[in-house]
Amino acid sequence: LEKSGDERHSQLTGAVSQLRRILYENTEEKESGDRRKKETVIKEREGAMPDRLVSTVDPDARHGRKSETKKFVGYKAQILENEKEFIVDIYDMLGNRHDSWGVVPMMENISTSGLAPHYIVGDKAYAQDPLGPSLWQRGMQMVTPLCSFGVSTQTSFYRHKVLFNRTTLYNRLMGVRSQIERKNGQLKNQLGLKRCRYRGLKKFGFQCLFAALAANIQRWITLFLQAPPLLRLQMQSACR
Repeated sequence: LEKSGDERHSQLTGAVSQLRRILYENTEEKESGDRRKKETVIKEREGAMPDRLVSTVDPDARHGRKSETKKFVGYKAQILENEKEFIVDIYDMLGNRHDSWGVVPMMENISTSGLAPHYIVGDKAYAQDPLGPSLWQRGMQMVTPLCSFGVSTQTSFYRHKVLFNRTTLYNRLMGVRSQIERKNGQLKNQLGLKRCRYRGLKKFGFQCLFAALAANIQRWITLFLQAPPLLRLQMQSACR
């Protein structure tokens, strides 16, 4: 199909804008070093620009890391799972976002449906401010191990957290945190979230939703098969 002049102009403008961004994020002007000539030269930029473009075919993709040695290019998905191991929300985000980036948006999403939990369990990545105090103001508590990095230790919230982490309730809640790791493994290894099938954050979001739906169907079938015969009949009647 032939393209109109406006379409070609739009594509060319987008390509030029993308090229300018790549040059700006990867190069910088520096003095040439020749004292006799006051000139500047273009050199490779020292250090990476935050949120820089890493792919021309997928502009939303970003560099991310799971640890100091494990790095990737792409996206992240944050999941919220209840005590019955059903996914109640999933949040797609850029690969360079912090793990706790999607917690508050997910809480806002599920609060409208009456599913907001009182306790949210996570690892040390979720212990830093301002996540804990922000959820505390909404009537929710982020249950994590104590972490002094990135946390204000002189607040009433932190003092409450220190006391709470000494309770048996804290130990019980942290005991079920491993469930989320099994769910992460299921989503990545069985349901395809280990690799993004489409380009763009929006399309990745659709992939996340379908994977979460499939995981919940699998969980429902597991509970159905484990249920006593009478309860199975009741569950079948409820689905009709």
